[in-house]
Amino acid sequence: MEDKEKDTEYNDTDDAGCGCGCLVIIAIIIIIAFFFFFFDSHNTKNNTTKEQKQITQITEKKQEKPLTEEDIIKDQIESATHFVDIKDVNIMKMADNEHYSIIVFAKGKDNITANQMYQSYQYGCKDIFKSLYRSGMGNKIHDVKINITADVVSKSGANTEANIYTITLKKDKAAKIKWSDIDMIDIEQVANDVIIHPALRRELMDN
Repeated sequence: MEDKEKDTEYNDTDDAGCGCGCLVIIAIIIIIAFFFFFFDSHNTKNNTTKEQKQITQITEKKQEKPLTEEDIIKDQIESATHFVDIKDVNIMKMADNEHYSIIVFAKGKDNITANQMYQSYQYGCKDIFKSLYRSGMGNKIHDVKINITADVVSKSGANTEANIYTITLKKDKAAKIKWSDIDMIDIEQVANDVIIHPALRRELMDN
């Protein structure tokens, strides 16, 4: 009778052990399944995001328009110099429909002396002329005029913005310039036309 009771106790213990073991195995299977599901979902989202980015980039490239000659000219001017600030560029086609007439509107630097202003205008104009006439578009440019404005004190004492320096260089004279030596050249001597505001002339003479 005692032996039977012992057998029964052993059987109950074995059944409990089997039950716990099964629960552990099931828990491990669930964890593994969740792990694979999470990472598969994450990878799927990443792949979808990458595909969407690629589609967006391709679409944007298709929508990009090729640069026009006018765009190229403007880019050349805007990156040409730091001596003056480019405000606007006016590009007009000549009657032959092949060459361009260009007007550059720039603003001079403030808080510098008259001599420094004058030199910065010359350096800035040299940079702009060089960047245009030496570029791939150089043979299509008929003339370039640069208008530089600055704040001028009127006789009444008011500050007004005026065209203080204007210089024009046409293709015939530009073709004779050795651009590698432009820093040593007096740009006003080779230009077609130069206009200096009387107020700037007075300040230069006083200094």
